[in-house]
Amino acid sequence: MPSLRRWSFALAALVAAGCTTSDSVGPRNAGGLEVSVPVSLLSFTGLVVEQVHVQVYRPTGVESRELVLDDTIPFSVERNTLNLSLDIPMAQDAETLDVNVDLATAAGRVLFSSGGSYIVTRGSRSSSGQLSPFFYQGPGSNVYQITVTPPTPVVQAGGTLDFSVTAVDTNGGPVDTVYTSWHAAAGRINALGHFTAPATAGTVYVTAATPNGKKDSTLVTVVTGTSTAITGRVVSGASGGPLQGVTVKVVSSAGDTVATLTTGADGSYTTPPVAPGNYIIVAALNGYVTAVAFNTDATGGATTAPVIPLAPATQTPGNLTGGVSDATTGGTISGPTLELRAGVNATTGTPLATTTGDTAGVYFFFNIPAGTYTVTASAPGYVGGSVTVVVLGNQSQVTAPGINLSPVGAEVARIVLTWGADPSDLDAHLTGPDSTTGTRFHVYFGDQGRLDSLPHAALDIDNTSGFGPETITLTKQFAGVYRFSVHDYTNSDLTSSTALANSGARVQLYLNGALAHEYFVPNQPGTLWTVFELSGSTVRAVNTMTYQPNSDAVTIRVPGSAPAKRISGTWK
Repeated sequence: MPSLRRWSFALAALVAAGCTTSDSVGPRNAGGLEVSVPVSLLSFTGLVVEQVHVQVYRPTGVESRELVLDDTIPFSVERNTLNLSLDIPMAQDAETLDVNVDLATAAGRVLFSSGGSYIVTRGSRSSSGQLSPFFYQGPGSNVYQITVTPPTPVVQAGGTLDFSVTAVDTNGGPVDTVYTSWHAAAGRINALGHFTAPATAGTVYVTAATPNGKKDSTLVTVVTGTSTAITGRVVSGASGGPLQGVTVKVVSSAGDTVATLTTGADGSYTTPPVAPGNYIIVAALNGYVTAVAFNTDATGGATTAPVIPLAPATQTPGNLTGGVSDATTGGTISGPTLELRAGVNATTGTPLATTTGDTAGVYFFFNIPAGTYTVTASAPGYVGGSVTVVVLGNQSQVTAPGINLSPVGAEVARIVLTWGADPSDLDAHLTGPDSTTGTRFHVYFGDQGRLDSLPHAALDIDNTSGFGPETITLTKQFAGVYRFSVHDYTNSDLTSSTALANSGARVQLYLNGALAHEYFVPNQPGTLWTVFELSGSTVRAVNTMTYQPNSDAVTIRVPGSAPAKRISGTWK
């Protein structure tokens, strides 16, 4: 049955006494009966009525009745009305007859049923009475509740989105066969749930309904301008392995939940496009302590949220230690101030605990409940920094990744790369305009640059044993595009690798002495992560993963002829 056509079904039964023939007009002295089929039937794709089964009964006692008509009439899906002339021998001039109507498939599977009592008078073409509302008893009639997915999505103005439903019965068990009709308050939606958003920004309710009257709605946010999807991962804080089945909620700065997702086998999730802004991400899984990631910045382009590690739930607290160092020299910072807050990127608000590091920058927090935390560090002459830590509880002591602070100076920009233990060798690469030759400079381990002359950019530290930092400082900026990338030197010869994606790599961009942007490696295969581009005061997130065997060729972002080789910290 076409799903968008406004069908109008009618059944006219002409009832007469003593007649044995039927025609399109009906015999003389006929009574009349009209039945209207619900219009809601029209929009259920795949639910096709191909025959109408009519039964007419004459009551003969308190609990008995006589069947006086039993007829099945084929119904073509090309027709939109049905008029019947039916001959019924009447016992009296006026009597009450019971009518049952079934709407069925060609195979006789009843989809809708109704019944009612009518007073029919010999010789009259009208009758009094009505049918009760049609009752659905076809496939999926046991649906108790439906849920529209995706919930609270975001879509570009004029863009498209496909909706679906899941259904359960009264016991909470899944119902596999579900017929659904769709309605959108604005824009367009077809019978398959394919939604086309209106051309203007706003919100639109999309509603699904089943033939047995179960409904669910979701609020679609329609955005204009630049929007982006947020991707991220949730891992075990104990093993670092991915966690599947984690419920992830993405909440706007206004407190609205814009997406509810579930992580896949690799612990990852991806939202539909969301409007530019800062978002809070909440990750929850039975048996683990719920964690919240703050300040995920979706300002256009691909956005990767920080990895959220979940601590196994336990009632016993644990301890935490770590260290603070200079991002440009790797040297320790004496007496830093440390603050502890719950969550990822939790850098503001009243801390749960505060301590001071020793002369080597080492600090401790004791008796901390199991969970995910942010440790922030500050020291005179440095821009504050932070790191995500997981306290496992059970009185165990966790060593946090090092916090690398960028010194305050005359730099225009500073870029700090940190990562985990593996791969051992990630390299920071900055390419940019050469003001004298018209070509592009390339600062990396093979040419560490200079700060006091061209290119006015230099690599401070080349780290080849994991964790980082690798820091590039820029003291003068020229017109043109500066591009920062991270290369997985350890696995550069591979054409299939997820080591960089699993490294926990993090890039912090400081502009004029303040942390301006923070980037987290996407959960995608590749050995080259192109992170961002800087042009004047404009920063554009690139956040793409590709393969690159040649370190020297990072400057042109195409595969080179042969990889550079590094031996004992030098290259050739």
